[in-house]
Amino acid sequence: MEVKMESNSDLEVYSSLLEEVKSILIERSFRARWELAASRWEVGQAIVRHPAYEDRQGQTGSVLLQLGRDLGIGRNNLYLAVQAYKRWPYEDFSTVVDRLGLGKHEVSWRHIRGLIPEAAQVEEAPAAPAPGAGGQQIRRAWVTEYSRGRIGQVWTAADHERLVRGLETETPPGEGAPEGG
Repeated sequence: MEVKMESNSDLEVYSSLLEEVKSILIERSFRARWELAASRWEVGQAIVRHPAYEDRQGQTGSVLLQLGRDLGIGRNNLYLAVQAYKRWPYEDFSTVVDRLGLGKHEVSWRHIRGLIPEAAQVEEAPAAPAPGAGGQQIRRAWVTEYSRGRIGQVWTAADHERLVRGLETETPPGEGAPEGG
């Protein structure tokens, strides 16, 4: 439904509202991307600095696997967070952004991840919930999160919708990446 503007004054008021809403959405989107990237880097920092990780340098995969299971986060996501911190071991994420010379709107986990050489060999995917860990709703959320990241890449929007709809009638995938459909 299109709003009919009675006068130039109505159009100006509406245009002002439109610009304000656009500004809010752009700024919040930027903040969300920044916070996600910062949180991943900070997770890497916490892991690397923790004695449970430091004491097991040769067996870090098992620490990351257990953390991933307990948190419902993919081990690969944790591995990339660790690699990001090891690559840029500064005191805070703002320093990382400054040192990389990134502009305000260039900060995202995808961008940071792309600067990590090891990331090319690691598929980033959320951890699948353990069987019986919350049932259909949790598995649906996992598949939704996993597949949305692939829209426009490996998966199409139709693939995503088909997969999510299929969860209502079919058995959801177990641990690991969902099967393509």
